[in-house]
Amino acid sequence: MGSKEEAERAKRQGIILEKEQVKKQKLSEEAPESKLPTKEVSKYRIKEMMQLVPVEDVSSKAARQGGSESAIGSSEGVS
Repeated sequence: MGSKEEAERAKRQGIILEKEQVKKQKLSEEAPESKLPTKEVSKYRIKEMMQLVPVEDVSSKAARQGGSESAIGSSEGVS
């Protein structure tokens, strides 16, 4: 009976290993590599987020969109 138990244990371990391999494969498929290194991307994103927009630019964009209050409100949130 000891050999049957060992066979079952080995089979379960094999199934567990297969499941782990599938998880690792899914993770590698879901995470495409970035074209830029992480440090460069973060510096670029920080500069982009910290960019100041003069009030004149915001109001001129709103005027081009018809001057409605909704256009002004939507352009103010984008910095």
